[in-house]
Amino acid sequence: MVYKCLMRTVDLFHGPIVYSNSCLILPIQKALRRFKDFRYIGYTSFYEPVSSSYFTAKEGFHDDFLSLESILKRYQTLPTVSFEEAPKRLWKTLNQYRESRNIVECIKPSEYRKIIQLLVRINRIDPIFMPEEVKEVLDKYSREISVKSKRKYTASLDALGRSRTIGRRKEAVSSVWMIKGDGQVLVNGKAFYEAFPRLFDRQSVIWPLKITQRLDQYNLCIFVKGGGSTGQAEASALAISRGLVIHEPELRYLLRKNSCLTCDARRVERKKPGQPKARKKNTWVKR
Repeated sequence: MVYKCLMRTVDLFHGPIVYSNSCLILPIQKALRRFKDFRYIGYTSFYEPVSSSYFTAKEGFHDDFLSLESILKRYQTLPTVSFEEAPKRLWKTLNQYRESRNIVECIKPSEYRKIIQLLVRINRIDPIFMPEEVKEVLDKYSREISVKSKRKYTASLDALGRSRTIGRRKEAVSSVWMIKGDGQVLVNGKAFYEAFPRLFDRQSVIWPLKITQRLDQYNLCIFVKGGGSTGQAEASALAISRGLVIHEPELRYLLRKNSCLTCDARRVERKKPGQPKARKKNTWVKR
């Protein structure tokens, strides 16, 4: 919606009063400061705002949003590419956007996401047919990708051919050393059957080795602490799966398909006040 304001000055040098269409009387000093945002219509002494969003709460934001919508509407018939094939761009953060546009109004993250959605759609225009105007607009909202000097850590085998991986489940943390061998397993210096007396826990630990048919090809040294037996078993299974990927990267798809590489982030639900347990309720008695 376009808002227009017709302001009239009466004797700018002698009469320090400005009349507006809302019958609001302002001192001439305030009016003069406002005139930089208005343009002269061309008859008598009437002025209208330069921006159609002047009387909105967030003038700069709405101007940018309407401008992007106009560009998208103008070039929406151009060929597009998929999201994966579109040029990779890193958009400005909300604070960077406000600083670059000198916006003092408070802009919500949800509102700025609307601008990002328009930019992503405009960026999908085929680069071969993309006009220079569109490229300039996209560059205005993009930020440079800084290459960090810190090298990304990648797990690998050590000089002895061992891999060390970590897995977590609930409060349990498991560290597994894996090396080519004949299928021996030690858990905290104990035999496998002593550390995990329950059959279900032992099956959980060796499940990644079983589905990949590697039960007798690796020796495992497991150090696990915290949590209960179930959490320790599942944490060890996750660490073993990650170790298998280091030794044989081609097993990643099979392990991922069987959810062996997925970290289970579920936690115990807290007890509620006034209830015996997290979900259990007291027996209702009619009194």
